[in-house]
Amino acid sequence: MAINIILWALLCYLVYCGFLFLIQRYILFPRYLIDTPSISEDHPFMEKIWIKTSFGKTEAWFLPPDSMNKNEPSPAVIFAHGNGELIDFWPDELKRFHHYGIGVMLLEYPGYGRSEGTPSQKSITEVFNNAYDILIERKDVDPTKIILFGRSLGGGAVCTLAAERPSAALILMSSSAVAGPMDPDMVWPLCGRITESPPAGWVDTDGCPAARFGNPAYSDEPLSATFGPRPLASESNRYDFHRGVDIATPIGTPFFAISDGTVEIAGNHSSYSDPLVKLRHFRPGESDCNAGGCYHSFYLHISSWVVNQDDSVVKGQLLGYTGESVSGFDHVHFEVRDAPDWDVFSAWSRDAVHPLGVVPYSAPNNTS
Repeated sequence: MAINIILWALLCYLVYCGFLFLIQRYILFPRYLIDTPSISEDHPFMEKIWIKTSFGKTEAWFLPPDSMNKNEPSPAVIFAHGNGELIDFWPDELKRFHHYGIGVMLLEYPGYGRSEGTPSQKSITEVFNNAYDILIERKDVDPTKIILFGRSLGGGAVCTLAAERPSAALILMSSSAVAGPMDPDMVWPLCGRITESPPAGWVDTDGCPAARFGNPAYSDEPLSATFGPRPLASESNRYDFHRGVDIATPIGTPFFAISDGTVEIAGNHSSYSDPLVKLRHFRPGESDCNAGGCYHSFYLHISSWVVNQDDSVVKGQLLGYTGESVSGFDHVHFEVRDAPDWDVFSAWSRDAVHPLGVVPYSAPNNTS
């Protein structure tokens, strides 16, 4: 009797596994559940392009840059959407790139919308490689300034493309983590602008109160500049990819460690125009980068610092005081760089992630 029960349980489990195997592609690519809208007339400047592949044609849209200098090529973004979306859903959301003088190519997946073929890693890779090759041949596109932008499932598509074609930057939105977790109870670098309304008896050397750890009610908003592409006003509005956020604040405002860590840079450094503090952080439960990689926090444009290289610091500890950039703007530039699992000690600019996805923030869709 017991053997029969075990056999039946095993059979049911095998049937269940077989069922999941058969429907996994429908779960990963739910294209049949998405209504395909008619072509919109709301985007008169959008160019429709058909990408030729070994399995048919795939649709792409290109939004040319709104550039003041039409005689010079501009940067361009290749955008990959989520698995439950179509390119039709995204033109309005991506207009900011257009207004900054950056072209945008929206690529559809095979079998989605009006495109031919069947979605798979192989077919999607072919589409994106072919589209990239078409894009860099355009006279209005600078082939050295191609930005890859993937949302959700699209993160995998652009990461695969990045491994096969050169790019200037990689943006991942709501994609699966490529490294590991960070401190879930971080604090903002200005401790929720604590100096603007300090608790009774508080002084900066007390550090940031623990009650503000992981609490989105204590943010450093408003931000004067967010993460992503922007025209750099201090340099004739040239294209720039901002790898952190700028927090406007008077010179001499105290700033604090967002999490426990070790000081790697304190003061002037040959790689940076202004003094900074750089901290290395271990992932929760780890004490070595080899166990799963590290992440780093950067605090730039500071006027003075109270820590030294190799110091151990705790979350909320006073690190120094803010200053101004070379352009004369009083603020602190704050960055977080997340080492990928294939380069666990990395802290290059390529590793920069949006700080609003790291520090406590109550409105994750608002990055302005």
